[in-house]
This record gives sequence, structure tokens and C-alpha cells, in this order.
Amino acid sequence: MWEIWSFGAVPWAEYLQSGVAGLLLQLKSGAVLDRPVHVSEDLYVLMRRCWSLNPEDRPEFQELVDELDAIYIVIPHLMKAGQEGNYNGHNLTI
Repeated sequence: MWEIWSFGAVPWAEYLQSGVAGLLLQLKSGAVLDRPVHVSEDLYVLMRRCWSLNPEDRPEFQELVDELDAIYIVIPHLMKAGQEGNYNGHNLTI
């Protein structure tokens, strides 16, 4: 989800240069990816739940679908299939 809302940015790019060991150390210390600019606080909270170290705290698939539906997925609603559009300065095709 983070990669989609960051428009294809590479997650953890700043740590990849130091190697996997450095990235693992960050993850074990509780580091999380920053909230992408175009992501609401509600969606970021959901993303963070998906990244929980405890699998029991992560949403199950249907819960994820329901929460995404409740939060917003407005873009398809605003555009017809095959149509191009602009969302927050980004060109999109649905």
C-alpha cells in the first residue's frame, strides 16, 4: 500500500545503501515508513497496523478491504474506466 500511495517510491531507500543488516536493525527497533504526502491520517494508521510486528494485530484481508472502503477510495468513483485524470498533481488512468 505504501508503494502505491508514494507513487512508486522505494521503501527504506535510505537504509538499503547500508545493507540488509542496517535495515533489519531499524525494523527491530520499531522504525516505520513515513506517511506519504497524499495519504490521510486514517489510511496511514491502517498501513501501520499492517506492519505490526505481532501478526495478531494485523488486519485480516476482509477487514482491510472494509476499512479501505470506509476510509475512501474515491478515485474510481470520480473517473470512468479507461479515462485519464489528475489527482493531486499526478496523472492517473483508471
